[in-house]
Amino acid sequence: MALAVNRTGVIFKKCDLSNHKPDINKNCAAGTCQHTCDKPDRCAHAWTLRSWGNGAQREKSIKDTVNENTGRVNYGSGEKLAQDFQLKLTVGKRAGDVVFTDHSRSGKQNFGAAVEAYISRMAVAF
Repeated sequence: MALAVNRTGVIFKKCDLSNHKPDINKNCAAGTCQHTCDKPDRCAHAWTLRSWGNGAQREKSIKDTVNENTGRVNYGSGEKLAQDFQLKLTVGKRAGDVVFTDHSRSGKQNFGAAVEAYISRMAVAF
């Protein structure tokens, strides 16, 4: 199962110094790279899920959650949420019904109703 999940996307932190390569990356050599944290597992930066679908690369950033009672950050919770979303993408791709838009932002609309509304607005000439 892990192999299928890895084909769906990659989970990482952009601030992780393990990808810091000043010899190869021009931004790293210039000092303008995103690799800034010595301990990325305990920093405030978001986890990133990079996935590919429909010929395009997509990225989703997921921050660690904060405990409501204590106000402390639950380090690693963002990584677990990213793994859950990655698994959801894997299942969706295998089922063939994966949707890459966030419908909470774009709004759900019935396709048939949208077509009927569009057709009713069209001018009819006889």
